[in-house]
Amino acid sequence: MKKLSIFMVLVMLVSLLAGCSTKKEKSTPDSESSMVTTAENEGGEEEAEEQPPAEEEVVEETFDFGGMEVVVASPWATDLTPGSSRGNDMLIERIAEVEEKYNVKIIYKDCSDDQIGGNYFQLAVQGMLSGETLGDLIYCRTGDYVAWKDAGVLQDLNPYAHILNLDNTKKWSKLILDNTTEGNETYGLATNPIPLYTFITFNKRLFDEAGLDYPYAYIKNGQWDFNKIAEVAKKLTIDTDGDGTVDQYGLTAYSPASLGQSMIIANGGRMIDHEKGKPLFVADEPKTMEALNIFHQWYNVEKFVVPLQEGEWDSQVKLFESGKVAMMAGSDWMLTRFNNNLEDEFGIVFFPQGPSSDGTYKSLIPKLSFYVLPVSTTKDKEKLLTVYAALTEPYYDDPLEGYIEGIEERVHDEESLQTLIDYQKEENGGELVFSPISNYALDWSAPEDIRVSPTLFNRIVEGEAPSAVIEEKKAAIQQYLKDMFGE
Repeated sequence: MKKLSIFMVLVMLVSLLAGCSTKKEKSTPDSESSMVTTAENEGGEEEAEEQPPAEEEVVEETFDFGGMEVVVASPWATDLTPGSSRGNDMLIERIAEVEEKYNVKIIYKDCSDDQIGGNYFQLAVQGMLSGETLGDLIYCRTGDYVAWKDAGVLQDLNPYAHILNLDNTKKWSKLILDNTTEGNETYGLATNPIPLYTFITFNKRLFDEAGLDYPYAYIKNGQWDFNKIAEVAKKLTIDTDGDGTVDQYGLTAYSPASLGQSMIIANGGRMIDHEKGKPLFVADEPKTMEALNIFHQWYNVEKFVVPLQEGEWDSQVKLFESGKVAMMAGSDWMLTRFNNNLEDEFGIVFFPQGPSSDGTYKSLIPKLSFYVLPVSTTKDKEKLLTVYAALTEPYYDDPLEGYIEGIEERVHDEESLQTLIDYQKEENGGELVFSPISNYALDWSAPEDIRVSPTLFNRIVEGEAPSAVIEEKKAAIQQYLKDMFGE
């Protein structure tokens, strides 16, 4: 496989670091059970009864790592201000516990571009290649992962599986482990739960004014599919002031590409096949083409989706916040904004099923983020990973409890909360599916004319037939993948 140029290891980001709780070991009791007189027998003689052993003293095992610094590097500042949030206070407490237990100094390093004098992702890989790493644990995202792995700068974590307890998928995200494991080698670590990127958020006021049932009813009766959301969205796409121009739409998304990819996943399709170790562009497969044709229909024939617009990166989010769109394919990160900026109540349901769905409600995960260990670090890797394992122990017996605690303040009803829980647990029809478009540099880092996201989707939105777009670009995209990632 060909090595990648440093230029190609730039791209996308977003988030994660979880916190957690250290396990305690009990000491062996060193005292004998005591005897007490508790009752008298019929002869008036006292009878001694054995009292249960006194509770064993809990002793925290300590280690001495000699004051070693453990640097966690990411492209933003980690807020460690006491009192700023419950989550921050828990992290601050955890850092202090782990530092004391292991005699280490834990540093969350702000590697934002202005702090390090350049692009984080470019400088991160340069540092790993040279041995001058930005940190001991490096934030990575799917847009850079394949390039970094193929450049040979990432440490395989499987030799340390006993330290990390990699089999514990209650702690570690299975989705991330699966997508950062190549054969017998594993490279990425992230704790559960991961951020959700795709579900339908709807404006209750607009549904009420139109006399429509909330989508919960369609989930309950098994009708929540592409046909039903189109039927509802068309009724909610109207000219509210009578001037002849539509000013309220039924549906929008963060971008046409995010909606299109979500529809492909919901229909059981895919754009990239990477199951055999090399990426193949397979957007002409039947389920994918079926979803793309419906995507084209929604934008160009039925016209209930907000048209493609030039504007700020969050223009569609702002449009939903204005109360002029009934439904939006939303994400976790939008919920705080909706609560702050949308005057109306909103609800959350699964993304609908496509006509070729297997019966589950799939949520697109377009990108993953996690931490990696540089192979070139000069510090003791066992000690580094021992500290990181302790630092990321779950705060709760069930890591999802923390997610629920944080998210329930941002949703408005039990149905919405249950939808997000079902996605995270992959229960009651909810399923998370990762699409590796960004893994193989087919988004903003690719040449513009062969970008799958957003260029190909934008061309379809502007009226071109999906089959013509895919046929025109398939060979060029496959050649690009071959040049980038080898035969």
